[in-house]
Amino acid sequence: MERMIRINLLPTRDAPKRQAAAFQIAAFAILFVVIAAVMLAVDIWQNTRISQQERTNSVVEDRIERIRRQIRDHDQIKARIDEIESKQRVIEELESGRTGPTFVMVELAKILSRSGSPTIDHDRYLELVRRSPGQAYDPNWDGRRLWLREFREESRAVELKGDALSHEDVAELLRRLTLSDYFYEVTLVNTKTESEEAATKSLAAGLSSFVSFEIRCRLRYEGLPAGAQPGAEPPAAAAPAQPGTGA
Repeated sequence: MERMIRINLLPTRDAPKRQAAAFQIAAFAILFVVIAAVMLAVDIWQNTRISQQERTNSVVEDRIERIRRQIRDHDQIKARIDEIESKQRVIEELESGRTGPTFVMVELAKILSRSGSPTIDHDRYLELVRRSPGQAYDPNWDGRRLWLREFREESRAVELKGDALSHEDVAELLRRLTLSDYFYEVTLVNTKTESEEAATKSLAAGLSSFVSFEIRCRLRYEGLPAGAQPGAEPPAAAAPAQPGTGA
């Protein structure tokens, strides 16, 4: 019995599958190459940036090191400067304590002398009088209408006690002390008019009655306002003066 060999000449169904598989493999290969190229490019870019940053950091570190060398003794120098300034302040304080009382006594003598006046900067005085004419001192006031019985100072706090012929004379002294560059925080503690009996006796003896007063203030030995110089003569009043009461 003879067998016949059959040959199928029709295209098989496996060929398209193989072609599709080959295409996919090629696509994956291309994608892999692209991804690898991108990753390589990113890696090169990152390495370039890192290298640039390292060079920048190196430059900054060198600069910081130079600055550190320059200011290595900064704390010691600052401490030395602070020490010198502290000593200078002590010296200035001692100097003002030595010469200050002299200036204050000269200033007080000027305030109480005939035709005397307080030490004050000219422009500042004019501005004060412009804003408040009642602050002007009387250039014609006779300081002999008032006399001091006591001048007590402790830590630049002063207590003044004395007598005057009238309350207006006490007010004139207060104005002058307040204007002076050497006195501040001037306060009238009290005034006391002579008793009627004492006044009668004074008048019988040919004397005038008087007003006792007590004033407290503080001294300024240094740090005078701009333009003021110890012992300098202030200007005459630029506003109507407050006249004192006659004897």
